[in-house]
Amino acid sequence: MEYTKGSNRTDVRIEAAALWESNVGAPVRSDRATTAKRHKKRATATAKVLPLHPEATTENPVAASINNWTPGSRLPEIALVWEQIAPIVRAHVLGTGVAGIDPARKYLIALARHTTARLNAGHRIDNAEDLLGDEALIATFGTKLPTTQMKSSKALELGQLRRLRARLLPELYGKPADLVVSRKGFVPGYTPSEISQLLAYARQRSNPVAKHLHAALLLSLGAGLTAFELSLARGSDLVATPWGLFIDTQGLSFGGNRGPRQVPILAEYEDELSEIAKEIGDDLLLGVDGSGKPQEPSAIQARRRDLPRFKANRARSNWTRSLLENDATFICLRQAGVAVANEGYLSELSVGLSVDFQRYITIIRGGTSAFDQSKHSHLMQYAKGQ
Repeated sequence: MEYTKGSNRTDVRIEAAALWESNVGAPVRSDRATTAKRHKKRATATAKVLPLHPEATTENPVAASINNWTPGSRLPEIALVWEQIAPIVRAHVLGTGVAGIDPARKYLIALARHTTARLNAGHRIDNAEDLLGDEALIATFGTKLPTTQMKSSKALELGQLRRLRARLLPELYGKPADLVVSRKGFVPGYTPSEISQLLAYARQRSNPVAKHLHAALLLSLGAGLTAFELSLARGSDLVATPWGLFIDTQGLSFGGNRGPRQVPILAEYEDELSEIAKEIGDDLLLGVDGSGKPQEPSAIQARRRDLPRFKANRARSNWTRSLLENDATFICLRQAGVAVANEGYLSELSVGLSVDFQRYITIIRGGTSAFDQSKHSHLMQYAKGQ
C-alpha cells in the first residue's frame, strides 16, 4: 500500500499498531523505525488504496473538462447561444460516459454546433430523441446544405454525433445504421384505427398544422416518402398520367443510396392528395418552419394528446405492407424505392432488371380501377408516349 507522511491513512495505521502493541505488551517502535518502514513501503509498487473520505476526492477530470468547456471566440455562432444550450449539451455528453478528455471535447463541439443549428431553426432541443434523430441530423449535415465547413469536417462531426447517440440512447441507436437507409430493425406501422383517427383529425382542418399533417400522412401512406423527401415535396411534384397519379421525389442525396424517383400513388389516396396539391400549388406541402426552411415532419403533430405522434417511417411501413399485399416483387420494391443498395445478394442479382411498366403501376398503385386523368387538370399532365 502507498502511504504519505502526515496522511489520515498513515496516522490511522500508526495509531492502530501502537494500540495493538500496547495491549499485548510488545515494545513500541521508535519514530525512526516507523519512518524506515514507510520508506520501504514507498519503494514497492502496490495497488492504490481508496481514500477513507470519498467526498474529499478530486473531481473526475473528464467531467471537469466537460463542465468547464466553452466555445470561445473560435466558434462564434455557438458562443452566441452557449448560455442557452450549455446545460443540454453538457448533460448529453456526460450521459455518454465518455472516458477520455479528447473524445469528450469532440462530442462537445459536434453536439454544440448541431444544437445551435436546431435552436436557430426554431426546433426543440430539450428532447434527445428529436435532437439526435435521423431527420434532425440530415437537416444539419445534408450534403447540399449551405455551410462554411469542409465536407470532410461535416462527415467527421456526423460520425461523432452518431457515436454519441449510440451511447446516450442505446435502445434506439445501440447499433447505429447509415442515415441513407434509416435505422436497422423493424419499424411497426400504424394500426387501421390509428390511421383512421389521424386522417379524421387532419381532414377537419381545425388549425394550420392539420393541412400539412394531412399532406404528410397521404404522401407517406400513399407513396412511402421518407421524412427527408416529405420535407422537400411540393404540390407541383404531383403529376397526372393516363395510368394514375405519380409523385416526383427528390430522393435521399446523403450517400446516394436512394436517388430521385417517380412513385405511383396508392389509388385510395389519389383524389385527396390531388385536392391538397391544388390548394397548395407550387409551395412546399409541409410548409416552412420559423426560419423559412422546409418544415420537418417530426414537427408536424396533431394537437391532441389522444392521437399517436406522426412518424414518417411508421406510415412508410404501412405503404410497404400494402405493396407486399399486392404481390410486389423485389424488383418492384426496388423500382419504387423500398429496397436500396445494401439489401445484399438480391440487390446484386436484380441490377439492370425491371418490371413491365403497366404491371409495375398496377402493383404499386394497388388496383386495376381506371384513372380519370381529366379530374386532375390542375396538375402537371403526362400523355402516353412521353
